[in-house]
Amino acid sequence: MSHQSRWRIRSVSRADWPRLEGLLSDEDLPVQGVQAGASGQFLVASDAAGTIAGLVGLEIHGGHGLLRSLVVAAPARGCGLGGTLVRAVEALAREREIDRLFLLTTTAAGYFERRGYVRVERHALPGPIRRSEEFTQLCPASAVAMASPVIDAGTVPSRP
Repeated sequence: MSHQSRWRIRSVSRADWPRLEGLLSDEDLPVQGVQAGASGQFLVASDAAGTIAGLVGLEIHGGHGLLRSLVVAAPARGCGLGGTLVRAVEALAREREIDRLFLLTTTAAGYFERRGYVRVERHALPGPIRRSEEFTQLCPASAVAMASPVIDAGTVPSRP
């Protein structure tokens, strides 16, 4: 079985939130605002037994996409699930006609750089992203701001 076929990626359900909040808290990621944005914009990865192994979110702010809450449970790390989740959220962004994602991170800048994302000055982020709860309240001023490469129509980056 390939690593990618091991995971089922789906929209988050209400029943998922207690487990997801624990997963986010375990990794020192903000829980605030995640459930409020759960209307199909957050994706969860689970294995064949239904065990939740990861989460990623897309918030849309004025036509701009904010990638947030990428997390992979410790037992599922090292097998490509993070990349699978990023590709899934990039595809979701493209479906929503978002051609570039932005994010803030305190721990994963290197990971995203390997995926083609670039560091940007916080003041260079689009205004709607700078006004988001993630930017104004949840992430510290020390968080690194990043931007994805342009997501071409019909193709989603598939970097390792």
